[in-house]
Amino acid sequence: MKIGCAALYPITRYGFPYSFDNYLQAVAEMHSAGFSACELEINVDIDLNEYVTRLAEVKNALARNEMKLSAVIAVVNGGFSQDAATADEYARRFDRLCQFVADAGCDTACICAYMPPEIQGVPGSEPYRGAPPMRVHVPARFQWEKFWENAVKRFAQMARIAARHGQRLIIENRVGDFINTSDGVLKLIEDAGEPNAGCLLDLAHANATKEHLDLIIPKLRKRLMYVHLADNDGTFPYHLPAGRGTIDFPAVLRSLHAVGYTGYVNVDYGGVPSDQILDQVRRGREFFAQCLSDLGALSN
Repeated sequence: MKIGCAALYPITRYGFPYSFDNYLQAVAEMHSAGFSACELEINVDIDLNEYVTRLAEVKNALARNEMKLSAVIAVVNGGFSQDAATADEYARRFDRLCQFVADAGCDTACICAYMPPEIQGVPGSEPYRGAPPMRVHVPARFQWEKFWENAVKRFAQMARIAARHGQRLIIENRVGDFINTSDGVLKLIEDAGEPNAGCLLDLAHANATKEHLDLIIPKLRKRLMYVHLADNDGTFPYHLPAGRGTIDFPAVLRSLHAVGYTGYVNVDYGGVPSDQILDQVRRGREFFAQCLSDLGALSN
């Protein structure tokens, strides 16, 4: 397994959303904390054009700091809209983002099961800044069966777009999305039926939905392509440093090793003051590296 740094680091360090120049600073900081791989989050409504235009600066910052992009997190808020014109527009934006991902030398795009624009969130119900709201207004005459059929269609479309660019498409189990459990994510992936589609297992979100982590890993095994590491006590989807919650990380890493998982396990810490987050992710990398070394499962 390989340890990287998740996009929550620049969010915690510089705020949400962080600026392009903040990200270039964050790359150097993540390198100073001992990481050789990191993520980049791009919102196709806000900063995709800037990243495309300034691609060379991203590549130079990564090369200068001997860093690799383990994944690009694509915020595609209208991707699952039931309005065909809206969803088609976001598919075009996602295609453009996947071209950026390819040009940046990365092979993995990540999305979440974003609530579509026609299902309005209740302002103030977000568990943390940048999170989806926990309460929503479902429109009159809403039909789940039609919603799900469209979601499967659009997810399969995005997976095929990613495949054309030589990428995997992974989807995260995130509290507050229209699916947020491992079962829901797995059903979406399997109903779509695209071979390059898989799951990003976020342990903090899984713990907050009260799932048994020892069961999730073998269940997702064939579709498990990426992992985020953060802690909480199971009552809320906080992304805290290891040891501040109830997750048994050595046991989780043993389970991953047992099913033959060899991909990224990225430190996904937040929930601490911005001036402390660099030290916390450094400590997290060291802790998880020792756990993997004890298993003989650490790789570069």
